[in-house]
Amino acid sequence: MGRAFALALVVLTAVILTLLLLTAPPAITKLLPACRMPDRLQQLTIEDAAGAIAKQTDERRTAIVFIAYHRGGSTFTGDMLNVHPDVFYLYEPLRQIWQANKHLPGVDDDVLETLALQALPRFLLCQFSDLPIDWFVDGVAEKKGIFARNSALVRGLGCEKTKTSVEQWQSCPLGKLTVGSLERECLSRVVATKLIRPTIGGAILPLLDDSRLHVKVVHLVRDPRGLLASVHKLPSTHPDHVPARMIRAEAKRICARMRANMFSAEGIRSSDYLLLRYEDAAIHTASSMEELHSFAGLASSRQLLESFVAAHTGPAIGSNYHWEAVRENSTATALSWTMTLGRRSVIQIENVCSDVLQALGYKRMYSR
Repeated sequence: MGRAFALALVVLTAVILTLLLLTAPPAITKLLPACRMPDRLQQLTIEDAAGAIAKQTDERRTAIVFIAYHRGGSTFTGDMLNVHPDVFYLYEPLRQIWQANKHLPGVDDDVLETLALQALPRFLLCQFSDLPIDWFVDGVAEKKGIFARNSALVRGLGCEKTKTSVEQWQSCPLGKLTVGSLERECLSRVVATKLIRPTIGGAILPLLDDSRLHVKVVHLVRDPRGLLASVHKLPSTHPDHVPARMIRAEAKRICARMRANMFSAEGIRSSDYLLLRYEDAAIHTASSMEELHSFAGLASSRQLLESFVAAHTGPAIGSNYHWEAVRENSTATALSWTMTLGRRSVIQIENVCSDVLQALGYKRMYSR
């Protein structure tokens, strides 16, 4: 890969110097007597140089990265890619890093983001043998962990997720996996992953300069009112529960992060950035899934779209099913905040997040 890039630079330099020699006045030509190009290089064109650079670009590994928010519909939307047979899906691969280090002395969000930035390229490049062995061991042990949520892996183990496969799923032999088999499966597919805590500016923009990767970003947003309603209605004993008195402070934090991510996204090429609203994905599931597959360079089939819509927009089938977090009616979930939040909470969110709501196309419920 590095050799291809170096060759492209040599070719481009040669072409430019050749053009300068052809068009330069005699005085300049006399100053460059030793710069005559070999006959082979003189015959090259700008198109040849562009082709060499394009070839180097094609050798980069494509990786689809969801940047999302806690309780923002990322499980549902991420599975739109996860179900595709050509995708190797990594469910929150940096979660273990966060949990293992967040309580250590002197560790703040900046330190955690630095750790994430160091590990993320290894996940996207399928270099699992370069990661701590604890990551692999935990993945095998957790029945709802990163491996168990990877459709490509579980299909290979004969544990397809269906309505009638609960017992089969719970006994899925994840222990048969090896680091080598993970890397082989990963390298044969497009890697997709979702990240909840890292930001576009901190974790994604630095990857754009990595010559080994072609990163495409799906920025999944959700109406802040819906997101906050989701954490508010959690049981009071849940660690992520947000009581009514904290709604305004939490809204301020969440919308500041959304605002920063939208600003950082301006540094990404438009062809490599997709802003997707969870509400659109929940209500117009098939068309959103088709758009997502097209963005990732994947072919969609009607059967794949229809089976996903049927599985994710109907009633729940039981609390033991692996996908219970997304089995409820996704459309109703997306709009349920109108019945969950009180008037005072809605007004607080709308005042704190007014610019974010407007930028994302969400209408206020109450005037100022």
